[in-house]
Amino acid sequence: RHRSSAPVSIKIDDDLEMIVSNLRVPARPVRARTVRALPSRAVRPDLPALYLEVGHSRSEHCSCCHQNFAAGDVRLGFIMEPNVIPQWVHLGCLRRARLQAVGAQIAMDPQVMLEDRQKALKDLGRRGRHAREIQPWNYLRA
Repeated sequence: RHRSSAPVSIKIDDDLEMIVSNLRVPARPVRARTVRALPSRAVRPDLPALYLEVGHSRSEHCSCCHQNFAAGDVRLGFIMEPNVIPQWVHLGCLRRARLQAVGAQIAMDPQVMLEDRQKALKDLGRRGRHAREIQPWNYLRA
């Protein structure tokens, strides 16, 4: 039911051309599927961009080292773009996360010890090359 077409040449640039062969052209128009979108979160600059807390769940993992969080681990949460799932990193993995956090608001769980708060602020205050931008978001612990 699909027709096969001859190789097609697509010119990308003066020096670059791509040849695509055996394109399958559907015989009838394909209906687009609708995907349920994530609830829209408006970017609000008055919200914190970072959340420092003592983790309670073992089901989540660190975005840098991919190890699961143990109960009682101090972790930092952030999002890179609106409407995406938050990422969490261990306090020890914070430098490797390369976050552009200078000037960003941070919310801290009162259970986080003073030494851990100071370490987080020290690591977040360093400007590194290729730092990734973070967005403010509203985090409510379940």
